[in-house]
Amino acid sequence: MRKAILFIALLAMSLSVGRFAFSVDEERELKEDAVAINNTPSTPNKQSVRVTELSKQFNVPEARITDLRNNRRMGLGEITISLAMAQQLSVTSKEPLTTDQALTRVLDLRAQDMGWGKIAHQLGFKLGPVVSRAHQGREAIRTADRREDRFEHKTELGRTQRPEVEKGEFREHMERPEHLEHPMRH
Repeated sequence: MRKAILFIALLAMSLSVGRFAFSVDEERELKEDAVAINNTPSTPNKQSVRVTELSKQFNVPEARITDLRNNRRMGLGEITISLAMAQQLSVTSKEPLTTDQALTRVLDLRAQDMGWGKIAHQLGFKLGPVVSRAHQGREAIRTADRREDRFEHKTELGRTQRPEVEKGEFREHMERPEHLEHPMRH
């Protein structure tokens, strides 16, 4: 009987340690994303494009993101994670919350020096979906940067009109004819 109780206790401890380690790995991934986003070289135009992209990605006003940058002195990496957490809270909350309302809750807990894992635990969700959303935000910023780099390069070449391209579309492909007829085929 004692051996069974001891076995169950050891099993329970090993499961809780494994869960803790998993949470630590996810929190480490979030921190790495934040550092990568914050350390990406930028220009004023890129900053504007990044704010616009995050606004679209997480469905919050650009003014809210600008406020976090200017008044709370948050980097875009921490903003991206905060928005990912807020979006997850708005999806999992029993009461209806907008992403902006959820963001306020996340920021209040963050102001109490809570880590991302502790905030997620207190708000009742896991970090996995947050990590995924933060990765998506990081990729959206990279895509916006590449688009801005192409525009800046074209501007240097004398083409000054900014292409209006929706998310997922590529201007180069839009201008090509659908089918080119090969002269030898009939």
